[in-house]
Amino acid sequence: MNALNICFIFQWLAYHSLTVKTRQKPQTIGFEPVLPGENRDRLCVRLKTVKNCRLIFGRPMEIVNFFEKMAGRWFSQRTTHALSTQQSKAGKSDLEVEFLASDTDDLKQIYQAQGGAAPLSQPLCGLRIQQSSTIEGDSKANVETTMLVILTPKAQDDGTYTGTLLRSGATNKSTYVIEDEVLTITNSSEEANSTERLWFINDNLRMRTGVTELKSGLRIASFCSEIRMGVKPPSAAN
Repeated sequence: MNALNICFIFQWLAYHSLTVKTRQKPQTIGFEPVLPGENRDRLCVRLKTVKNCRLIFGRPMEIVNFFEKMAGRWFSQRTTHALSTQQSKAGKSDLEVEFLASDTDDLKQIYQAQGGAAPLSQPLCGLRIQQSSTIEGDSKANVETTMLVILTPKAQDDGTYTGTLLRSGATNKSTYVIEDEVLTITNSSEEANSTERLWFINDNLRMRTGVTELKSGLRIASFCSEIRMGVKPPSAAN
């Protein structure tokens, strides 16, 4: 793949990560949350909204199941691309992700510390992410541990469910939504605005795209493919 094709891919990812696609509200009486793993086409027929069907995760257990699926050991290959300078860098990471129940002491501490005066939804679950990363041209690994606290989402006027996500060591709060089986996390701070999307190809392969826009105007796009480690390959058919 030549450099021109790589640039085109990242520009496409950046455009779609920053563009909000609007859909008409389903023409149904009331809203029926979808079930995990339900076939999209069959669901659309059931809701009679084939053209404008959306898979929206709103039940707490649906969201817990999605984040619980992230637990395990992952190997990540990452490419970042600065859209203005057309410079790209490759990197890789080893991730150890632990799922945490809502009553875990570490989650409670982060929730209490970042709650402040504004009332927040109750913790739904959390993740502890241990990451060891290297980037192209630098053999020294960057090792860090991050805690995520996922709060119970609230229903919005458009039928989606938007929740708050807290990070250890961070002062600003992120928002998340799971729609069409894709987790979207948006974050805004004094330094930058970012949007990250994550989805599973299957239980052992997931993809991540992200776009970060700095206050200086610099935009950086990223793409990651992540493979679950420690999983036995399927046995050969006899």
